[in-house]
Amino acid sequence: MVLVVVTKDGGGGGAGKKFISASSVEDVVSKAKEKFQLLDEVTSSYKLCVASGEAEGLEIEEDEILMELTEARKPELLTLVLIPKDQLWTTTTHHSSGSSSADDEVTLQEPIASPQTPAPPKCPPLPMGPLLETLDPILKDLKMDPPPRNILLKKRRGAREASKYVSDFIWKRVRNYTFSTCQSYVSALFSYDDGLLKPLFHRSYVGLVHDTGFEALVTSVYNALNHLRSKSRIEAGETPRKRRAARSSRDNMADEEMVDDVESDPKHRKIDDYGCVRHNPGLKPGETSASQEQKRLALSRLSDISEGPEVEKLLMETYATQRSEIVGARPISSLKGVLSRWPHLLSHHCFYKHASHLLDKDVLDTFLTSLGHNAKDICQYLNHFWKQRVNVPPGLDKLLDQLDAAVSLERSDAPFSVVLIPLLLKYFKEDTAILFQVIKFNATDADVLAAASKSNFNPIIIVRGNSIFDAEDHQVVFLNAVVMSAPSFLEAILIYFLFYFVYGLKYPKESQVTLEFCQRTLLQINPPTGAKRDRTRRGSSTINSKLITLSNNLKLFQSTRPSF
Repeated sequence: MVLVVVTKDGGGGGAGKKFISASSVEDVVSKAKEKFQLLDEVTSSYKLCVASGEAEGLEIEEDEILMELTEARKPELLTLVLIPKDQLWTTTTHHSSGSSSADDEVTLQEPIASPQTPAPPKCPPLPMGPLLETLDPILKDLKMDPPPRNILLKKRRGAREASKYVSDFIWKRVRNYTFSTCQSYVSALFSYDDGLLKPLFHRSYVGLVHDTGFEALVTSVYNALNHLRSKSRIEAGETPRKRRAARSSRDNMADEEMVDDVESDPKHRKIDDYGCVRHNPGLKPGETSASQEQKRLALSRLSDISEGPEVEKLLMETYATQRSEIVGARPISSLKGVLSRWPHLLSHHCFYKHASHLLDKDVLDTFLTSLGHNAKDICQYLNHFWKQRVNVPPGLDKLLDQLDAAVSLERSDAPFSVVLIPLLLKYFKEDTAILFQVIKFNATDADVLAAASKSNFNPIIIVRGNSIFDAEDHQVVFLNAVVMSAPSFLEAILIYFLFYFVYGLKYPKESQVTLEFCQRTLLQINPPTGAKRDRTRRGSSTINSKLITLSNNLKLFQSTRPSF
């Protein structure tokens, strides 16, 4: 026996909804006819359709389907519509007339997910009153200008409260613990009252990009439900399920074997077009492999391959072939052969042209302009930050002394741009040595390659001189063999960074936060999804949380503007 709610289409007979307990589809129709006073009609002239949800409008013909749908809708009752057999379903006339106030609860939205994610069954709406009462003080603080200094802590606390509230509701009322159910409830939460709660979860970064926090909240709710399920199994005396870490580890090993990189090579994805606009375009109409080879040879015969209109023309005309060879280089050490065929890519002028076309922006101008706008403010904040700390990173005092001397000597703000990246490496507690090394003035080329060996074949900047402020030359070394000269330390940083996009590398773990800073703030590369760093946790933010913290702390610092 099942208990359902039946409503009737159109005029005639009784009106409203009726509770019906029956054991079959025919039994439901028969009892519905009786309650709606349709006794003069034969049972076979009516059919039952689902009133709402994913199966809305579908006719129920089999008893097994009736039982399954009734079970799936629990703890709610399944609502059916009784309509004439020959009448087609129309959405506008058959919705159930249940009432729910938008002020008190939110109904489910389609999950923000891939089409492969199954939609959850019909679930009860989420009451909002208790949650709003908890979050209202935080929402008021968010509207203040400037916000309170502890607003980040309040936002985190509010996000935790929201996650706990939603997960407890799903656990106690919904009892459907799938990932898509979590997505649906979080989507409903985000759409409530025209996005009233969205600012609580937003993660902004220097005003450039916004991570809505949707994925992070969905994952938090899902993890909380899994914790409750595990706890429930233990309390019931069941054996806890084993973690799948071992299997994941084996899968990762299998993936690594499929990629033919040598163990010491930098991380290189099979297709890494993250942030690129023209990653691997095809040949233009009229071009062939033979014509491209002729142009490559013409380019290599030019006496000065660094710049000039003819060089730029041939460079752009052969861009598609350059990209094809770079993308197809496997293992990544075979890029040495690609660069020997395209030696102009070792000229910083031509390299900038290639990278600018790849990223669809003037990389040098964007980089230097962004440094001019941001470097001094961030350096001031970092100096203020370390003044509040008892323990400071090794070498920080020396670096700040060199900065003071350079500012006094040059009487400009340019030294702030030079020192910004080294200071950020120390702030994020990352490895300076994997990004750049300073060696003596009279170091030989062999000394340069020896210093570069510490990078594990990733790109690295080698500075010959006393410091980054007092250097004879700057070189970027790749694969411990390819050497590219840069006219300054700042341009060496730019070239170093662009290597990760031009050659499709992932950021090394030892400096990934600082490199993401370069990407998002200095080069203004902010794709809405994806990342060049490893994201091992499902739902982890597109933007590194350390950058978000830096951005928010910088905003608070700038509201007071203490002197440097």
